[in-house]
Formats: sequence, C-alpha cells, structure tokens
Amino acid sequence: MIKIRDYPMKTTVILAFRFLCLLSILCLSGNALADLSQYQIDADAADAYADAYSAQDLPALAELLAEQAVFIDPSNRYEGRDTIIEGLSETFKRIISSGPETRSISKFRSGNEFIHTAFIEFNMLMAVGELAESEYNFKVDFVMITKVQDGKIVQHTDYLDTHNFVAQLQAQVATKQE
Repeated sequence: MIKIRDYPMKTTVILAFRFLCLLSILCLSGNALADLSQYQIDADAADAYADAYSAQDLPALAELLAEQAVFIDPSNRYEGRDTIIEGLSETFKRIISSGPETRSISKFRSGNEFIHTAFIEFNMLMAVGELAESEYNFKVDFVMITKVQDGKIVQHTDYLDTHNFVAQLQAQVATKQE
C-alpha cells in the first residue's frame, strides 16, 4: 500500500524512468544528431514537394522524386519518376484552377512518412458519359502522404473523400443534362 507521503518519490521515479526511456530511444540509432540532421533534410524535401505539387511545378517535382518513386491516387498508379511526371502533366492540364477555399489543415510526420491534410477546391475539365468535356468544381478533404528516403520522395499517395467527390460530380452532371 502506497502512503501519501511516499507518492512524490514514486512520481519522481516514474518521471526519471520515462526520461531514461526517451533518452535511450533517441540514442538507439547511434548518432541522434545525425538523425536529426537527416530528419530536417527529409522534412525540407517533403515540404518542398508538397509546395511543388500544389503549384503544379513539374520540374521541381522531378528534382525531388527518386528515380524509382511510386505515385498512387484513387484513379492512378505510376511507377518511376518519368512516368509520374508524364501522368501528372496530363492531370495538371485538366485542372483549371484552385479555388479560394483551398487551405492546408495540418502536417505531421510518422517515421519516414510526411502527412499533409488539406481542404481543396479545384475546377477540372472532364468528359463524363456522353457529355462533352466540361468544367466541374469540386470541394473535398484531401490527404497526401509522402515517404522520404535520403531527401528524395520514394512514394506519394493521395487520398480524398471519393464518396463526396462522386456525389458532387453526379449533381453537376444532372444539372448539365437538364
């Protein structure tokens, strides 16, 4: 049974144990400072990539992608830097503009993956069914996960609320068919 007067000592021991565990984790890799330096290089690459992707800057994206990178989104999978740039080039040709409601929500890191969440608004040219190519507006929640190794993007995965995307598309198609 722990007495009230013993509680502060127990708290001190628990805090010291937690600190030692944290210190051990930081030092497990051998050189914590080198890891922090690599962390900053990878974080800078992930942020630069997110900025270039948002700006549709294909040369900057090509510079940041590893040669054998993989790109995945709800409707595409591209393997290899050149194939990714080619695919994004075609996609970016159809995106007319970003809307005023586009905003970054958060970004964080888990291991070597950098997660950016956003709410995006964009206008896109699409041919749907028997309708001629036309402009459609979308407002969706968006998550981009980039996996980084040695300052290069090795995998880019996009997620968006596809149910909401399809519902918006269906509503706009119905209006255009009237």
